[in-house]
Amino acid sequence: MKNFILLFTFGLFSVANSQTQDETAKRMLDSAQQVSFSNIGLTKKLYEKARKNQAYDTEFFYEILFKEGQFLNDLGEFDRSEQIFDTLLNVATYKGQALKEKGIIAAKRNDSEKAIKVLTEAISLFEKSNDSIGLSAAFKILGNVLFVTGNNAEARAYFKRSARIAIDRNDPIAAGLTYNNIARTFNNETEIDSAIYYNNKILAIVKTQKNYSELMFMGYLNDADFKSRMGNYEEAVRAVDSAFAVANFFGVPAMKGAVHQINSFVRNEMGDFTTSVAEGEKALEIFKQTNQAGYYQQTLFLLQQHAANAGNYQKAYEYLLEYTQQVDSSNVAEVDKNLKELRLKYESAENELTIAEQKAEIVEKETQNKFIAVVTVALAILLLSAFFIFRQRQKTQRQQIIALENETENIALKSLLAGEEKERSRFAKELHDGLGGILAVGKMHASKLEESSSDASEIKKLTELLDTASIETRRISHNLLPENLLQKGLDAALNDFVYGIRESKLLNVTYQSINLSSDLPQQFQLSVYRIIQELLNNITKHSQATEALVQLQQEGEKFTITVEDNGRGFSPKTSSEGIGFTNIKSRLSLLQGTLEIDSDATDGTSVYIELQLQK
Repeated sequence: MKNFILLFTFGLFSVANSQTQDETAKRMLDSAQQVSFSNIGLTKKLYEKARKNQAYDTEFFYEILFKEGQFLNDLGEFDRSEQIFDTLLNVATYKGQALKEKGIIAAKRNDSEKAIKVLTEAISLFEKSNDSIGLSAAFKILGNVLFVTGNNAEARAYFKRSARIAIDRNDPIAAGLTYNNIARTFNNETEIDSAIYYNNKILAIVKTQKNYSELMFMGYLNDADFKSRMGNYEEAVRAVDSAFAVANFFGVPAMKGAVHQINSFVRNEMGDFTTSVAEGEKALEIFKQTNQAGYYQQTLFLLQQHAANAGNYQKAYEYLLEYTQQVDSSNVAEVDKNLKELRLKYESAENELTIAEQKAEIVEKETQNKFIAVVTVALAILLLSAFFIFRQRQKTQRQQIIALENETENIALKSLLAGEEKERSRFAKELHDGLGGILAVGKMHASKLEESSSDASEIKKLTELLDTASIETRRISHNLLPENLLQKGLDAALNDFVYGIRESKLLNVTYQSINLSSDLPQQFQLSVYRIIQELLNNITKHSQATEALVQLQQEGEKFTITVEDNGRGFSPKTSSEGIGFTNIKSRLSLLQGTLEIDSDATDGTSVYIELQLQK
């Protein structure tokens, strides 16, 4: 579902640094947090009593104020909530947290520019004060804002920074909450496998943290979305039911609205359009009551589609009209202005027609003028059509020329790579048969000398050196020409290659393969092997990483490669390409593959490659 992200994923992080607590104020605050959304009126009174019973300008007073602001924020009372956080901007220990909460409010009001500004300021404060919890939260919220504005790659980078802090702090719950956000950035149908990969991380954490219902809720909600998009409707409905149970337990309106919204989407995918519309309307009402403008608009957009699918075109039109008014009221005003102008022109034309009927000569003259105008317009259209046809032919010819150039370039590139592989093969055989044989004979003579010589220790050292040289020769030979790939296939060759890297203690590499065919074309297998070889060589040489993951997956005609490491990243836009990446791109050009690199200076590097197998 396009740009679907849950309100509660912003997360709430309270500051518990209290001093000189009044016992009555503490009881009132505890009661307010326990009652919460089950009785909103009572909760508001409890917060007010807690403030009145605590001395002003104490840490505990500001803690009460902060938590009250968070409650009002979740409730959708943004004006009062923002007033509270504006007050806390003047309190040094709460300034960063107040800016973070103001960023959440701005995001919910669809003011992305303001949200980015205040969140950036909050991040700067958290970095200066070494507040890792606040920094992780601010990174995640900023990622949410960028995601809603369509900047998925940037959003993913901030989410990963947030998750990395949580992992470093050994906080699996915070990491899981952020994995939810990362999963939502993969919203294209072609990226569903990546979304499932990160959601499975959430479900794995939930198994060890079964009492943490909010994380379970996210995992269920994602599972419902992903399973419905894959056509597994029975599992999707079960996931929705589980999410409803958790939402009812918490009682947070935004969570209930999110479940109704995803259930509307699932039912629409199932073809149950009546239920789909009913669920969407429930979500719409909740988002309206809580002033969630962005999610209200999003639900309107879904409802106009679902109502049309249900055959209720009147409702679909009404939802679409309201959606248009919500998104851009200025456009509606412009349309109204244009309608009024057209009405005035129409009335003026009627008056002119009445006068024309009374004056035959004027009518005839006007008719001639109109005829000339029509002829002129027709000629203009004819000339424009001819011009566009000419431009289209030019464009087609250019495309044909580019295609021929690309074909020529690919032929040359294939020849170059084939020559390179041939030379590798020749060199490997020379090493194995020539130098390898000489080393073996040398070792044999050394062994004989060791038996007869009095200085056996020196001869033994010589034998060991010859043995080491022989092993290194075989390793280089196998890298140049992987015999396992020719004999046993890609999976076995990569297992051996990764095992060799692990044994060398240079890098702890995990290798995974999913649904690999045993009959992949040999040239395709060799290209994939070389690509992974280049990527792992780059990691060991440049990244200072300690761990890496290599994952291959085949799904029908789609073949994907994912390589991740935890080392020192780089900026793909500013860093110059080495020979390794140049070779990778050359091979991808031949295979008509795509390459996506996600990296920065602190969060390691993720490389995602997608290839299409020939039918």
